[in-house]
Amino acid sequence: VSNGKILRKIAIIIAVLTIFAAVCVVCVGDGAAFAGGDGSSSNPYQITNATELQSMKDYRNKYFILNNDINCSSISNWTPIGSSSSAQFTGNLNGNGKKIYNLKINITGTSTSDQYKGFIGYGGSGMNIHDVTFDNCTASLYRRSGLVCGYCTGSGTRTFSNVTVSNCTITAGSNSV
Repeated sequence: VSNGKILRKIAIIIAVLTIFAAVCVVCVGDGAAFAGGDGSSSNPYQITNATELQSMKDYRNKYFILNNDINCSSISNWTPIGSSSSAQFTGNLNGNGKKIYNLKINITGTSTSDQYKGFIGYGGSGMNIHDVTFDNCTASLYRRSGLVCGYCTGSGTRTFSNVTVSNCTITAGSNSV
C-alpha cells in the first residue's frame, strides 16, 4: 500500500468526520435537547425529564410545555435559566398542570453574581410561567433570590399564573422570597 493511498483514506475519513460533526451541531442547535416541538407558540418544546428541563437555559426565548411531572433528583445543583441581565429568560413555560419536584438549588456564595437566582434567575419582558407546581424542592440562596424566579428585570410584562409552591424549604439572605 502506497503512502498516497493511505493519505487519501485519511483525508476521506477526516472529511466524513467533519461532515458528521457539522450535522450534530445543527441538530443540537435545532432543539434536539427536547422530546419534540420547535419552540414556537404553536409547537412548544416538549419536556419529559429533568435533563430537558435544564436545557431550557440554552433556549431562553422559546415556548415550552411539560408533558410529565418532572423529577429533578438527578440534577445535584440546578443551573438557573436566565443567568444574567444580558441572558434573561423571556420565554413561556406551560406547566400543563404538572409538577416539578425534588429540585435542588444551592447558591451560597456572597458576591453580587450569586444574587438573583432561582429556577429562573433573571426573568425578562414577556416571560410567562403558568399552570405548574413546585413540590418538595430545596433552595439555599444568597440574597435577592427566590425559588421560582430570582429577579424580574427591565420593563414590560411578566406573568406568573397558577404557580404553586408546596412542601419546599427555602433558606435565603435579605430581600429573598
